[in-house]
Amino acid sequence: MSQNNSVPVFPHHGSHVDRRGMSISDNRKRALFIGPKFTTYYYGKFSKIDQNNAASGFNFGAFFFCFLWFFYRKMYVYGCLVILLMLCVGTISEYLEFQVFLFSLPIAIALGMYANPVYKAFVEQKIRKIESLATNNLEHELIKRGRTSIVAACGIFVVMVLLLSFIFLA
Repeated sequence: MSQNNSVPVFPHHGSHVDRRGMSISDNRKRALFIGPKFTTYYYGKFSKIDQNNAASGFNFGAFFFCFLWFFYRKMYVYGCLVILLMLCVGTISEYLEFQVFLFSLPIAIALGMYANPVYKAFVEQKIRKIESLATNNLEHELIKRGRTSIVAACGIFVVMVLLLSFIFLA
């Protein structure tokens, strides 16, 4: 596979040799898996996490889009957990006769604060899993299994709108 212009070459510390004998650095694997957003956003965030083992700043995508951000980033289990959490919060706030906003805002803030470290751990886990596969082209597998899914985010949005409209109109 030829060099992809959207994926820069990074230093080879922590490199992996694929089945073709080519050395791929950890950052290149991350860039291939995440896509172009790695160099413009996640490289800096992941570096901050690595340096001081702390939060890397606020992720406004996770804050504003909550579960949709997780589905967009192909973190389906996390997205489902956020949906369940939001449903529980909605049910509890309805039962206690509180505004759901009082409970959902702290959840959205927490998602914004911790989305980057959670995403980094997810990316590292997925890359390790892909590396363990018997594949002839690691770069291709990283691109194929990584990146984003606008279809998943839009699909879950449509499903949620249909479910909520069915519940409230029934």
